[in-house]
Amino acid sequence: MIGTVGALQFEVIQYRLEHEYGAKCSYENLNVYKACWVETPETNHPEY
Repeated sequence: MIGTVGALQFEVIQYRLEHEYGAKCSYENLNVYKACWVETPETNHPEY
């Protein structure tokens, strides 16, 4: 799952996957909107 701000970013990701890694992909739009902050009490958390 990839989230972007605009449709052009999906096209850039698709182009780069194919031309830099030889990986073809396709994508479809989903009407899902969610934004959240990821926080941890430790600033040096290894999985952060």
